[in-house]
Amino acid sequence: GTRGAARARRVLVAAELALALTLLAGAGLLVDSLRRLGGVDTGVDARQVLTAQFSIPTRVLQPGEDLDAWAGQAMAALGPRLTAIEERLRAIGGVDAVSLSFGLPASGIASWSSAFEVVGDPAGRQPAVQYRFVSTDYFRTFGIPVEAGRAFDALDGTRALLPTELLVNRAFATRFLGGGDAIGREIRTFGDAPIPVVGVVGDVRQAGLEREAQPELYFPLAKAIKGEIAIALKVRGDALAFAGPLREAMREVAPDAPVYAVRTLDTVIGSTLALRRFNASLMAVFAGVALTLAAVGLYGVVAYTVGRRRREIGLRQALGADTRAIHRLVLRSGLAMLLPGIAFGVVGALLVGRLVASQLYGVGSADPRVLAGVVAVLAVVALAACLVPTWRAARVAPLEALRDE
Repeated sequence: GTRGAARARRVLVAAELALALTLLAGAGLLVDSLRRLGGVDTGVDARQVLTAQFSIPTRVLQPGEDLDAWAGQAMAALGPRLTAIEERLRAIGGVDAVSLSFGLPASGIASWSSAFEVVGDPAGRQPAVQYRFVSTDYFRTFGIPVEAGRAFDALDGTRALLPTELLVNRAFATRFLGGGDAIGREIRTFGDAPIPVVGVVGDVRQAGLEREAQPELYFPLAKAIKGEIAIALKVRGDALAFAGPLREAMREVAPDAPVYAVRTLDTVIGSTLALRRFNASLMAVFAGVALTLAAVGLYGVVAYTVGRRRREIGLRQALGADTRAIHRLVLRSGLAMLLPGIAFGVVGALLVGRLVASQLYGVGSADPRVLAGVVAVLAVVALAACLVPTWRAARVAPLEALRDE
């Protein structure tokens, strides 16, 4: 071919190498981010915990009905049923603790929220904070430490229509209670009656592994007025082996409450990373395809060049060129495509890093370790693609090359 055709081939292969490097960098950033998220402390102990959801029909508020009266009736109807379910689940052999709650911890699903006021705080009414309604064994089931005060007991939530005690997490105590002793501080949430804080518990990354724990208030499940409840069993042995006994127990005590979404807590928490895993996998597939095409293209161009220069290589050997000199000659043509590909690929990698910055955790969009790693991978693959034609060129016998010509 002509010089123009040779230049076009080199430009095409360099572009393939640049694209491969760009996609490899994007995949590397996403995979490294996933790796870092996998090491994040969620605030819960997910080992040997089986979870499920169930729904109990509850009475609907009628138009014009008094809200307090309806709430009292709803609690009176739902409370004994939840207590019976909890007791039946505790009777399953191998179950160490049972939790009923509105939603599961670290599941990526936010609970409902409302405004509140810390009694004695001159700041007055504060914006919405997360509320969670949990049973007495909630914190023991999920391994959430009670850092001060106490957890809920069986009497909490039964003394009046409105809550008479609550718990706060460490993030709430730090942000709104000055980080000091929170026990005994009073908070207004429901109505005007102040509710004392009886305990401080550890933080949980409720909204996802990539988000810091937010301030939360915990209330007894006895104040529940809706029947969409999450179950969690802390068990001895394989958690999934308790799925059958769980369903059987629920059929006995609450046949009108269908059980669904039976999964381990590890699976629940892992599902919060499903979209990130999909994006990383998709980027890795594209990067693999691009890297393969670039390697094949580089091999093809170098092999074609060696074939065209077969007589020249024979003459060089006849004039005294050794194997090392032939290797340098062929590899030089490969490097002429690899180095521009790496240069433009690094620029593309920096741009891709900015595009995926919102999906990264614990790694910068231009992380030097990731860039160095993908450059090394591309260089190794590219040099490997050059080895076969280089090896063939070095084995060309001078007389054979001249005779073929």
